[in-house]
Amino acid sequence: MLSRTTRQASLLTRPYLLVVASTCRYAHGKAKKQQLFGSGNVTSNWGSSSSRGGVSSYKGKGRQQDAPGYGSRSGRSDRSSSSQLGNRSRSANFSRAPKANKSDIIHRTPSAHQVRNVLVRRIQEWVDSYDTRERMCLYGLGQDEHERAMHAWAKSESDALQSLNAKSLKTTESHYQDGSSILPGWNVKRLQRAMTSRPDWTTEIDTAILRKFLTYISSSHPAIDASTASRIQEILKVTDVTSIASHYTAAREMRRHFHLHIGPTNSGKTYSALKALAAAQTGAYAGPLRLLAHEVWDRMNRGTVGGMEEGKGRACNLITGEERRIVDPTAGLTSCTVEMIPLTEVLDVVVIDEIQMIGDPQRGGAWTTAVMGLLAKEIHLCGEETVVDVIQRMVIAMGDQLTIHRYERLTPLQVAEESLDGDLKRIEDGDCIVSFSRSGIFNLKKNIEATAGKRCAVVYGALPPETRSEQARLFNEVGNGVNVMVASDAVGMGLNLKIKRMIFETLHKFNGKQEVMMSISQIKQIAGRAGRYGQHDADSGGGAVTTLNPADLPLLKDILKAPLTPVHRAVLDANSVIVAKLSLLLPPEITHAQLLEEVAALAIVPSYCAPSDTSGSTKIATTIEEYHDSLTLSEIMLFVFAPVNTRDERVVSAFRSFIERFVDLGYVPIYEALPPQLLENLDMVELARKAMPDADHLESREPSHRVPTSIPPAIVAGLPMLESLHKAIVLYLWLSFRMDLAFPEREKAGALKLRVEDALEFCLERLPGLKQKRSKFKDHSRLEREEESQLLKAVPSSKINFLTADQVKEAKRRIKSRSTDVLQDQ
Repeated sequence: MLSRTTRQASLLTRPYLLVVASTCRYAHGKAKKQQLFGSGNVTSNWGSSSSRGGVSSYKGKGRQQDAPGYGSRSGRSDRSSSSQLGNRSRSANFSRAPKANKSDIIHRTPSAHQVRNVLVRRIQEWVDSYDTRERMCLYGLGQDEHERAMHAWAKSESDALQSLNAKSLKTTESHYQDGSSILPGWNVKRLQRAMTSRPDWTTEIDTAILRKFLTYISSSHPAIDASTASRIQEILKVTDVTSIASHYTAAREMRRHFHLHIGPTNSGKTYSALKALAAAQTGAYAGPLRLLAHEVWDRMNRGTVGGMEEGKGRACNLITGEERRIVDPTAGLTSCTVEMIPLTEVLDVVVIDEIQMIGDPQRGGAWTTAVMGLLAKEIHLCGEETVVDVIQRMVIAMGDQLTIHRYERLTPLQVAEESLDGDLKRIEDGDCIVSFSRSGIFNLKKNIEATAGKRCAVVYGALPPETRSEQARLFNEVGNGVNVMVASDAVGMGLNLKIKRMIFETLHKFNGKQEVMMSISQIKQIAGRAGRYGQHDADSGGGAVTTLNPADLPLLKDILKAPLTPVHRAVLDANSVIVAKLSLLLPPEITHAQLLEEVAALAIVPSYCAPSDTSGSTKIATTIEEYHDSLTLSEIMLFVFAPVNTRDERVVSAFRSFIERFVDLGYVPIYEALPPQLLENLDMVELARKAMPDADHLESREPSHRVPTSIPPAIVAGLPMLESLHKAIVLYLWLSFRMDLAFPEREKAGALKLRVEDALEFCLERLPGLKQKRSKFKDHSRLEREEESQLLKAVPSSKINFLTADQVKEAKRRIKSRSTDVLQDQ
């Protein structure tokens, strides 16, 4: 890859870029997306439904097993059901009749006439947009004659579209199934599909308009010179990825057999797929979480997967973004996260878990890449019914074979007739109560232990996977006094829990901006964790689910009955090669964030795909902009796609520190690069722990001799900072596996990570109301982590540098006024 300086020098030799650089300024903001309708009483319900993609639709509630698709093809989402179900996570009050959103999914396929109306309205607003004019500057079209050409094109195109009446369009639409000839030059079928599958469907409308205009003006238009026309044509070519699947030539040369295992939570679909993997000579498991990858890795090595003799497992290696555990370099099996699945190795069997995440706007691209590029004879996909249609279309397009296996839940899931009526005294052993904020979780735990007298384990997303796993062990283990689980939605995936009853404290969650309704898929997945097969006695009667408050119970019943929203299209990431090529066609001063925006604005993807959401990557790119000229494009792209939690300012600060030292020194020492306050907080928690009496010592004493132990403020105040420190260390480890010379202190980072996990567990034990009675296996997690440290060759530091007495006094003074009862949401 060319260095940034070399690339800029080569680009600046091009005269058209010098003109653009001196006359244009790019606007960072995006044009406000609007739902634009023309004449004809167009509403969010477009008219009668239609079948799409050659898959026959059918009516009725029963499942049609022989149909290649599933359910109705009307394109309706959950909002259209008779119960008061809003669109996924669109409204804070899910039971209220939903209002139409301007950038929302259209629930009935629009006619060609209605698409025509949208285009006529949007073309003129697109031309008048300031963002459009700024974008044209990037392409070398910033002169007055170019703007006049754009207005002339807009008028001509609008007149041509308006000349087509509804009757002629209806007749034409019935004759052209591909959509390319209904409205000349516009792919109507693609636009219709976007309007029924993408909440941000106006983005695809804008992309179609942009590409249509660039095609027009680059076709020997007198307003531009030949070199500019050639460059624009190259931009259009580079960003046309409709044939992206053909780029995986080795996979296209194979005749792969896909097995799609479809069923609800606790239906045995993954169990069946893992049996096939265990019997294969070579293969891999790919899951969405390190916890899942670790579980399969452990089960394969121990021989506890179905079809294997327990105690006689198979050698299996573990590969995740921040961890490698090589049991045997010659092992035929690998367990990994989806992003780490090997695409260049020819394997017998691959299992991809939670395939419905292929539609996730942020992470779905990893699943799409795996489905397109894996070199495996058998590929087992496990997930929800929602993905059947999109997987069918992908497999057909790639020329592979597909077999669908459907499963039913192994144990019944009962919805309780009544809620807990807000009474935490009704909490029972084996219950899991779900809340969606840290403060809510710790309030619940404190009140449950005070009112119901039951010890609680705690699981939420900000905790490291290792800590979550330990909390799950405490809950599952019989006889240690931990009877109840209090958790966030993180309980829905990655942990095997012996939950008898699932209780929802609320059905809403704060998404970082506002309170939103949990999606139907999330609620069903969380509810399905109750009564998992094999986790309870045979006569336990399955699992139960209810709510804490009476008002939520009718809504929960409706949600569990409602169909899941289909995954209409697989998400496709911005390919690094495309980004690199486009960067050579745009001005050298363009930032990487702007470059990603241009890829999103221009990219045209296969009909079964949708572009990924680049907002997270764009935010990271903006964070490192000040180092832009000191990094190569490949380095920038690596940093941009690093697992940085941009909502945690402490992690972002650590990330900046890593890059600053990388730029200045060429290497990043872990202790010097981490924010000092995070390390000071760790030392302070460890010092507080050292000063406190052992929990077992207090429990063993007679009640009359037990001395109440106050909770140091450092424990409560330090927990969020420990979580941030752990995320920063994991980020360092992730980078160390990709830039090992620049991030060389992997062993030190591993040892520090173990210290943080130990401190986190101590804090969870000592939080208000959380003094847990340890089991006889009290050192289980610590011994396990020590074993892991040996596997990682991460030897703990020989000496811990504690704070001085003066530093401790100053730290106590700073946190004296903080509450010791409730943690604030981060």
